Amino acid sequence: MKIQILVAMVGAGSSACVLDYAVGKNPPGQGGADDSLQTSSGGELTSTATSEPTGEPDSSTGEPDGVFTCPEGQPHLAPMWATDVPLDEFFRVWTPIGGLSDGRLVMSGYDDLGGQILWFDGDGQMVGGTIALGANEIIEHNFSVQVASDDSVVAIGSDGFDRTFVSRTLPGGAAPAHVELDSHAIASVSEFRLVSDDVVALGVAHEDFSPRLVRADIASGATVWERSLPIGEVWSTLVLKLAVGPGEEIVAAYGDFSAKTGYKAWRVDNATGQTLWEIAPPMPEDEQGWLADVIITPDGVVLLVGQHNRPEAHVDVSAWGLTDGAPLWSTVIAVDDAQGSPMVEQALILGADVLLPVGRVTNYFNTYEPGPVSASLVRLSSSGQVLANEPLALPGLMSGTPGFKGIIDPCDGLVLFHAREADPWLFSYAP
Repeated sequence: MKIQILVAMVGAGSSACVLDYAVGKNPPGQGGADDSLQTSSGGELTSTATSEPTGEPDSSTGEPDGVFTCPEGQPHLAPMWATDVPLDEFFRVWTPIGGLSDGRLVMSGYDDLGGQILWFDGDGQMVGGTIALGANEIIEHNFSVQVASDDSVVAIGSDGFDRTFVSRTLPGGAAPAHVELDSHAIASVSEFRLVSDDVVALGVAHEDFSPRLVRADIASGATVWERSLPIGEVWSTLVLKLAVGPGEEIVAAYGDFSAKTGYKAWRVDNATGQTLWEIAPPMPEDEQGWLADVIITPDGVVLLVGQHNRPEAHVDVSAWGLTDGAPLWSTVIAVDDAQGSPMVEQALILGADVLLPVGRVTNYFNTYEPGPVSASLVRLSSSGQVLANEPLALPGLMSGTPGFKGIIDPCDGLVLFHAREADPWLFSYAP
């Protein structure tokens, strides 16, 4: 199987060219999972393992020909389609998916060509890819994407020392503009978000791995502001989290229970980067785990999602006032049960509620090995009440880890992403 990759040639006289790029897929019955699945017109799951990607050389993003239509008459959270994404064994997927307003999906990953944006149609079929940043500019783990309000896809990556690059790819697949940030504060980007026409990037410095937060213009790379986040000795970059609220409020957070540094979170002024408040929630002495996510709700509440793996696996959510950082409430949303240890990687907002995809694998935090996996969706009110905990079917996924990320699609349905490196899956569920 081949997909088409749009390569941006950066520099004077820039142009774009299209390459045929081979992607591998396990034969039916191999690799521990079923073939790709999608829905037929009647909603029944059917195999599409041999289908070829659509799209012409000048439309490798899979830009749709018609209007995206929402499913009708399907039960709530009924599985609509599932796709075992066909990737070469050397391709690595690192970040969650993004969604465009026309129903297309994007996923980011990395191979020896560099950081790439993979494009999927509304049925979860991969239709093409765009090289957003070259391999000579970034290192493998330092690449991620966000979808902007105009459906352009912004990519960011760093070289592991002091250079960070950003590009913007238009939804029609035009060659991405490419700039280097003039800030040299970040060696490794952990997360980034979009604020107006700027990127806000959270990562660590090369010298001492201390957290740094930078706001920069996407088009020029010019620094708006940059600052450090004082949290003492740090050895891990995997627990830095960043959120932007509906009013462009910015909250950065850190949480690593195993390192005994606990939680810390800061709200910073989006115009200046100055601290508006700082909190350090208490942490029990015997807890091990990390901060899974931080989000800001439409009604002005900061939610910190805590993943606890020892001594007893569970997931909790604590709420803090956006204006002053005052504690509001805390609740446990998942505990160890017969289906396995719970794990949450991302929280989503739908209307006034918060959705938390929970994955489970038996005894996972003792072995960290894949196993029979199950999933459910916890719906949480903005006041901390668990409104529902509904099972999610995972057709074709026989074994895996309990990590899931997702998006809310244009129809208010759920799309889940499950991946560990070269074996990503996508699952779609009815609103």
